[in-house]
Amino acid sequence: MGWIKAAASQLRDLLSLPRPLVLDEPANVEFDSTPRPIEQVFAALNAAGTGRVTREEALSVAAVQKGRNSLCSIATLPLRQYRKLDIVRSPFLDQIDPDVANVVTLSQTIEDLAFDGISWWLITAQDFQGYPLAARHLDVATVSLDPPKGQPNPFPSGRDARGIKIVWVAGVGTPVDKVIRFDSPNPGLLSANARAIRRALLLDRLASTYADNPRPLDWFTDGDDPSFEPMDDDEIDAFLADWKASRKRGSTGWIPGNVKRVDANAPSPAELQLVQLQQQVTLEIANGLGVDPEDLGVSTTSRTYFNAADRRMTKINETYAPYMTAITQRLSMGDVTPRGNTVRFDLSDYLKPDPAGQVAYWKGLYDMNVIDEAEIRAAAGWSGAPPKPKAKPTPPAPAAEGEEESVDAARPAGVTFAADDQGPAMTFAGGDFAGGTEPPQVDVERRTITG
Repeated sequence: MGWIKAAASQLRDLLSLPRPLVLDEPANVEFDSTPRPIEQVFAALNAAGTGRVTREEALSVAAVQKGRNSLCSIATLPLRQYRKLDIVRSPFLDQIDPDVANVVTLSQTIEDLAFDGISWWLITAQDFQGYPLAARHLDVATVSLDPPKGQPNPFPSGRDARGIKIVWVAGVGTPVDKVIRFDSPNPGLLSANARAIRRALLLDRLASTYADNPRPLDWFTDGDDPSFEPMDDDEIDAFLADWKASRKRGSTGWIPGNVKRVDANAPSPAELQLVQLQQQVTLEIANGLGVDPEDLGVSTTSRTYFNAADRRMTKINETYAPYMTAITQRLSMGDVTPRGNTVRFDLSDYLKPDPAGQVAYWKGLYDMNVIDEAEIRAAAGWSGAPPKPKAKPTPPAPAAEGEEESVDAARPAGVTFAADDQGPAMTFAGGDFAGGTEPPQVDVERRTITG
């Protein structure tokens, strides 16, 4: 009986049901353990709040974490500074934070843009022209456009009418020219899709509840007749053990008058359609992040045929482009990059085709006289001097008139054939017939060789 109450308590916690508490008897807590009808369970799922969720709650959902990791793969692409078509080396882009790898800094920035719609870098070093040489990523929660409480303000409205010239980083006023602000073109997931994330968390808790506490077929409570005394714990345990043994034997059970049996009608996972609901929530999260649902494990059957190169191109154009453009356009502004220069992600390696396609691409450019062999080797990442061209074989000189062309002049023939008016003959070359040894004789008619 105790485990049934515990299961009902967990289900009540899951569905946020009221828990009647007898205040004058703190030691006695009463639960209404009657399971809720399935429509009420669905109503509880649909009643999930729409307020902002925390980043920790969002990342605890596997679909959100997978979508975040997919977007942050942008951080593996190198940033380049270009002046027209020429690459200009930028120490700032080569190493943004001297203490942190670029892939980590860019991943944190993309995560901020996806979850909160904004991200901040603090400039820690500048060159003699005032352009940044180093910066570090700031936690979004530590940056505010409003001064801390208690900070004196000369304006009665509490808002500085002179414009924003200072941002507050962990409560410390910092000039705006010492920070780099990135803004996402898409709304932040933690606010815009908070309801889907909460439903995902609720469904995960519901699935865990069914996994940890199998649904009982029936349960017992005290009888309605007040003339019977309620059972104590030992009597309850003995009664349940007898009931279980009777059911196992398949015999008829008997219930005492002070006990009432109730059939459990709690909805099963199949009735709740947990799998379908979790797929729907995952689809909503994928739409909120802007990633392909198939990247999060939701199969879509309407996809046309895509090869690997087409799929990568589609990801760049539809999924990664908003975040890539938000970063590169901000870094191309005049306070970060000198005028006339732009910052872009280098997609050469990401969009590189298969080796056969790459060779065909280079050959086409070479035939059009667009690139030479040295540039092809540089693009392929091959160092060192190119190999010497292979010598072409010299064709044999044509035979003089009246002479037969030798099959292989470099190798002396072991057997040659000659013909004259007296009939064909055979000559063996390279043999040693000295010392009285007769040369072999050939009988053409009998097709024999003697000697």
